[in-house]
Amino acid sequence: YNPKARAVLLCNNIIMENGTSEQLEESDFAEDVLVITMDRNEKQKILEEFENSCNVYTLMEYSGGSGDIFDPYGGDADVYTLFFESLRTWVTQFEQKLFDEMSKINTKEEQ
Repeated sequence: YNPKARAVLLCNNIIMENGTSEQLEESDFAEDVLVITMDRNEKQKILEEFENSCNVYTLMEYSGGSGDIFDPYGGDADVYTLFFESLRTWVTQFEQKLFDEMSKINTKEEQ
């Protein structure tokens, strides 16, 4: 991990151990799968590379905003802190939107 990213996470009581990533595959896409990217370039690349891609949004787009989450790579510790705060804000909005959508689904199922 990037030492600056690790320091920001630790300052916010987040411990990242053994994080891994996996390459997207065509079989990862389905109507009941939501794919979230950090920026529009990543989203566009997925839409172009995967024939069955659907439900692909940027974090800001899905959360009700516009634009991209900036990449702090190469910045100093302050830039990584700003990145973390921005990401936390958008993830919180994302969580609220998912909660609201699940509540709507559950309400419809109960009727």
